[in-house]
Amino acid sequence: MFWKIIFIAFYVFISYLEAGASTLQLDEKKSKVTYTLTKFGFPFQRKALPTTGEILLSETSGELEGLKLKTNFISKNFLFQKFINFDQYPDFQFIAILDKPVLIDGVKVIELSGDVLFHGVTKRITIKLKNKSTDKKIILSGHLNIEMSNFGLIPPHFVFFTMDDLIRNKVELVANL
Repeated sequence: MFWKIIFIAFYVFISYLEAGASTLQLDEKKSKVTYTLTKFGFPFQRKALPTTGEILLSETSGELEGLKLKTNFISKNFLFQKFINFDQYPDFQFIAILDKPVLIDGVKVIELSGDVLFHGVTKRITIKLKNKSTDKKIILSGHLNIEMSNFGLIPPHFVFFTMDDLIRNKVELVANL
């Protein structure tokens, strides 16, 4: 009997939380992550990747409660696919569920701490997003940098050079209200 009461209370609590948040799907045509690979800090490869995900907003206050994004790798280059073990890790993800909601309206920069899942490894990072939202759209942009060595990857070595450890990612997210 005790466990039934706990289960019912938990179910009511979860239902209440879900009822209090609105989930906005990212606009897949306008949302993207553009990664840049460098050598000695100079870019030599840049590619925009398709991005899906959602923004969680409080229904009552319109505050940001969370952000989830998933970016798929699209390279058909065999060496790149082998390097990242594409069959097992075809994407990377960022998930931030906030302890305290953040007001979007009137705020120019939003700082989120969340988990990046890349190459089967999860690391906690902080990302600053510029807020250019309007009354019809949420528009967030910023940078999410990944050091390959933190995720168990050794930067690839080509004939004449080794790539920098840092992958620079420009994040552009758009969701319709």
